Formats: sequence, structure tokens, C-alpha cells
Amino acid sequence: MVDVFISYSRANKARVADLAKAIEAAGYHVWWDAELPPHQSYGDVITAKIESAKAALVVWSKEAAASEWVRAEADLARNHKKLIQTGLGNIIPPLPFNQIQMADLTDWKGEDDHPEWRKVKASLEALCGPPAAVASEAVSADVAPEAAAAPAIGVPAADFPPPPSRPAPNPVPAQAAGAQPGSGVPKIIMACLAFVGLICLIGIWQLVSPGGDDNARTPAALVGPAVAPAVVQPAPPAPGAAPVQPPEAQPSDPQPAEQNRDVRILNNSGETVMYLFWSDTSRSDWGQDRLGNDTLANGSIWETTIDDGNGACNFDIRAVTQSGRDIILNAVNVCSVYDIDLR
Repeated sequence: MVDVFISYSRANKARVADLAKAIEAAGYHVWWDAELPPHQSYGDVITAKIESAKAALVVWSKEAAASEWVRAEADLARNHKKLIQTGLGNIIPPLPFNQIQMADLTDWKGEDDHPEWRKVKASLEALCGPPAAVASEAVSADVAPEAAAAPAIGVPAADFPPPPSRPAPNPVPAQAAGAQPGSGVPKIIMACLAFVGLICLIGIWQLVSPGGDDNARTPAALVGPAVAPAVVQPAPPAPGAAPVQPPEAQPSDPQPAEQNRDVRILNNSGETVMYLFWSDTSRSDWGQDRLGNDTLANGSIWETTIDDGNGACNFDIRAVTQSGRDIILNAVNVCSVYDIDLR
């Protein structure tokens, strides 16, 4: 992926070549029209590169200020919130770019500690990330291209992994608490043996008893009469007292189920989404732009979590496309909806 797109006038190509080498030496991948494929349209390639780059650096000069191409590229970069301005030869950028700060590289000869060059590197780090992080991303892509990376803004919908399935609950053990495996069978056998032994003892006692049948004892006589369990009746209420009603069982308070607010936002609007807002339906304002310095290209997916910390599930969602068109979705239940389609 391109980190930095450079826009310039061909009259300054030698100086721009030195600038491109310095940016690459700082750890960023650079693209400029010296790499333009001969079989593709200039305008299509330029537009695609600016939209996909993390930063677009414009080199203003007298020739660049007079170039319609440079102004158009700078305007596209400004609309995408990725414009970095540099100047050569004591130049003031044309309107409206003169309202944005510019680093003057007129006397820069490649020094790493030049104050204006340090401004450029600070802007590159703000838009592209630290050079170490950029380098580690490139190494990871070279070492394991087949590894599945985490989804991010700009990932085509066809390559996006399906939503993760929830893990199945742990099976409930079949045995009751405290039961020991295999303990039921030995207890039954022991009970049967004890009963058979008791019958044998009774038979032997009857045979040897001197009283014959008169002194015989049946198993029931030995064991004794069965006694029914006593039933405890509640005491009658005192005269004149209201009958006491048994307390009703109080239902336990249901515990709220954990709500999952992870969603995928699909851009099928046919345009790049420049701004994205969401807010709880009870609020009257949209709040901040959730994309920040990023954009959501057409056909891409962004995986995010919609949660304002107040436990709300219903949110209003607003997207603003590159042409200024508003896409508004009202009362989207993010606790039950996984895919949100922008059209």
C-alpha cells in the first residue's frame, strides 16, 4: 500500500526526486507519476493513488501553482484530509491552499535536522504512523502474505472474513453433584446380598427355635410394624386473629444479557464516504466524525463497535459521501444487527 503520494510540476522533477528519496529513507513507501503505467489513463491512476495513499504531499512552486493538474490533485487530497504542503522558491500557494500551513524547503539540501524538513516528517508520522510501524507492516506482508490480517477501513467486501461464531455453552454433566462414577451398581448388589442374608438367618432361627411354630417370628415381627411419617399441621390461629398467609415466592431479578455492539459498515453507495457519524437516538446532535483522518472507499467494509457507554442499542447513523450526499439510517439496533449497509 502507498504511504505518500507526491504532486509536483515537472519543472521541479530533480528536486522532487531528492525529496522522494528522503521520504523513502525515512521509512515510507512513495508514489509519484514517474511510476505511471503507460497503459492506463493518467487521471484514473492519479485519483486512485491519492485515494489509497495515507498522505498526499504537494510541492508548490511558481510552475506548480500555474498547473491545473497540481491544483486538482491538491484539492482532492484536501478533501480526503491527507494534504501536506511544501514549497520551493519563496512561493505562496494559490487559493484556498494559502490558508493551510506549508513547509518551505527552498534551502533544504537533504539535512535531517532542517527545521522545515522536521515539520514534513511530523506530518508524515501523524498521517502514516511512525516509520517503525510502517516498516513492520511491510515486513509482515513479505514474510507471511498468506496470513489473514485484521480487517480495516478499505478492505473489499469479498475478502472480509465471516462474523465469528459464538462458542457453544459447556455441556451440563449428566451425573448429579456429589455422585461418584460407577457407585450405583455396588450399592444395589450390597443391599440385595444383605436382604438375602437376613432371610437365611430368619429361616435358620425358626428351624432351631425350641418353641416350634408357637415361637416363630416372621420378618415383620422382627422388623416391627411400619410407622407412617408424622405430618406436622400448623397451629390454628388465635381467636379473632387474621389467618396467616404463606409468603409468596419472590421471583429473582433477571440479569441483563450482555449486548454485542460489534458491527460491520458496508459502503455500497457508489462513492467514497468522507464523514461518518452515529449517536444515540435520544440525543439531538450527531457528535464527532468517527472516521477522523480516514475515509471509507466504495465497496469497502469497516469493522467497529458502536457504543456510547450508556447501554443504548438504538443509534441513528449518518454518512456523507464525496459528492456531499447524505445517507441517514434511523434507529438501527446495533445490539441485534451485524451488517449496516450504506447505499
